[in-house]
Formats: sequence, C-alpha cells, structure tokens
Amino acid sequence: MTEKYHIYIRRKRSDDESEGLDPAAYNKFKSLLGDIIDIGGDLFAPLPLAGDNPLVLRIIDSLQQLGVDLRNKAIVSGNPVSIYKSREYSPHELFKFEYCQVFHPDFLGKTSANREHDEVGAPYLEAPVTPIGRECGTISHTIGGRFLLVRGGVKRALERSGLKGLLLVKATTISSKSLLPNEEAWIVWSDTIMPKFNNLCIFDSFQLSRFNSQLPYQSNAVYEGFLKPGELHYRRAALAKVESFDVALTHERFGNRGTVENQLIYSRNFIQFFKDELNITLVGKPVHLDDSGQIPWEGPYPDMHDSLNIRPAWLGEFESK
Repeated sequence: MTEKYHIYIRRKRSDDESEGLDPAAYNKFKSLLGDIIDIGGDLFAPLPLAGDNPLVLRIIDSLQQLGVDLRNKAIVSGNPVSIYKSREYSPHELFKFEYCQVFHPDFLGKTSANREHDEVGAPYLEAPVTPIGRECGTISHTIGGRFLLVRGGVKRALERSGLKGLLLVKATTISSKSLLPNEEAWIVWSDTIMPKFNNLCIFDSFQLSRFNSQLPYQSNAVYEGFLKPGELHYRRAALAKVESFDVALTHERFGNRGTVENQLIYSRNFIQFFKDELNITLVGKPVHLDDSGQIPWEGPYPDMHDSLNIRPAWLGEFESK
C-alpha cells in the first residue's frame, strides 16, 4: 500500500480573509522548515509526499509548534491548513480483503450531460458509447460512484458466471438514433443492498453527520479523518445478516450539485473472476469489516499507531446518536 500526503498551506493576505495562517504564523512556519525546503510567496503546496518521507513529520510537527491542532474539528474545512493522505493498493493487496470497491483502469462510455438516471439508479450515457471496440471499462464523468460497463464477450461471461447479486442493466443512452448491436452496453449493477456503514459523511459547507437521506444537501462524500477518499467500514455483525453476495449497492448515495448515486461493492470472488476468466485486473480500495460500530477516523501522523493519532473527543457526539 502506497500512502501519499497532500499539503496546502497558505498565508492570509489581509485580516478580512477567513482561511489560512496569519502572516506571523506563516513566517514562523517558513523559518521552521527553511533549512530543508524553500518556501516562497503566500502558498506552500509541495507535490504529493510519500508517507515515509521525513518531511511529512517535519511539517506536521512544525504546525503543532505553531499551535495548530490537527484534531480540531475546524480542520475538516481545511482551515487554517489543508492536509490529507491518499492510498493506493496493488491488486495483490486487494485480494487480502473480503470486499472492495474496484474499477477498470480504462474508461468506456460517459454519463449524460443532463445527469439523468434510470429507474434503478444507473446513470444515462451519452451516445455513442465509445471506444466502440472496448468490451469493459469504467464509465467516465460519474458523480458519486464508479461503475463498470460491459458488452460483447465480457457480458456473456458475466451472464454465465453465477456471481451472486449481479445484475446487468442495459445502459440508457441519450441519442436520437438507435444504437447498433455492437454499440450497446450494460452496467454492472445489483439488487442486493448493503447495511448502513459506520462512517460519517461530509456534507455541504463541511458539515459532518451520519448519513440521512432526508437531509437537504447538494453534495456529500465518505469521511474518514485525514484519509481522502475515505474507505467504507461496516460492522461485521450487520453484514452477516445480508444474503451472501458478490456485488451489492451501498445503502447510502453520494454525489454533488444535487445529483447522487449509489456506490458498488464487490467480493474477492468477483475480482478473482475478472482476473482468472477475463484476464482483466481491477483496481481500487478495500472495504473494511469492523467488530464494533465505532466511527472510523484516520489521524494525521504517518504511523497509524502513533499516540498522536488519538481519536478526537468530538467524534463522541456522533457515536452517541
């Protein structure tokens, strides 16, 4: 697993600005790091840094010296600093997990500009569905999830696969012309619904909350502290009540600008089928099964066992609900 840090620290240019470090703190930050990195202007935004790069710890320690509490809830909004880490897993590492969220590294098809969805929630596509000769890929320009699109030999293999919970939904395309048979495509879907996850969601204006479909919002995403994008966590006991599956839809829907979509979760068996039977390697991130219903939270320090990664007290207000 490769972990990278994304850091964005800016200086306030005036007292009227609400975001960023005040000039004195920013200049102090520069002096603390000036012996190892040149920081010029009003912005410090290095290229993504590997998690084991000593500079990461030096930056975080420098911010602590300035009194920036990275466990403060205000950091959710990226103020006064923005720090998060991303993770990339190799296909071999993904096989260690029972369930994952995966996608094809190549694109096939594009969601329609009007952002419409069919009756099961699958997105409409622009026509023609290109590249024409490609039989499997990830739909581009989706809002909340990454969906696999298949046709030809890949579709026929999936129809014979016996994978549990698998549905193939014929893609609805926005076009005044009928598609030719070799242009048609099917979205990998499911009629199995996951239980509610353990994660918090981050909504408009950086508000955190348990997912609630009745809340009026324009955007939401999975929240997991300093890890972005967050990885889904489920209580193992809750998942045991769901019928065995290889493909399932999340209970929650995600997106932005008022358009939301389910996400899909796949079993190790599904990923293995693509590798063994179709010679297709899917990539993505794991889904975690927890013994408790504790809200997952990733701390800022590279060593996950570092005592400074202690969970913030304010998470308790959500766990008590």
